[in-house]
Amino acid sequence: MAIEFVQRGRLGDEWRLEAQKAGVLIGVITENDGQYFFYRGADTKLGSNAVRRHADLERLKAAVQRLF
Repeated sequence: MAIEFVQRGRLGDEWRLEAQKAGVLIGVITENDGQYFFYRGADTKLGSNAVRRHADLERLKAAVQRLF
């Protein structure tokens, strides 16, 4: 089953891209200083470890697709 990416907020203003599989949240992509970070689940608080990161959003989305 494919992963769907749902945008929440505007870039630079609490922006996040939720990764959902069959309607269930499996992770979140956030942006900081030109880098995109993928976190499993919804935990993006400072100090939590990103599973993946990349400067190119489309490449990060492809990497997330391969994870699941």
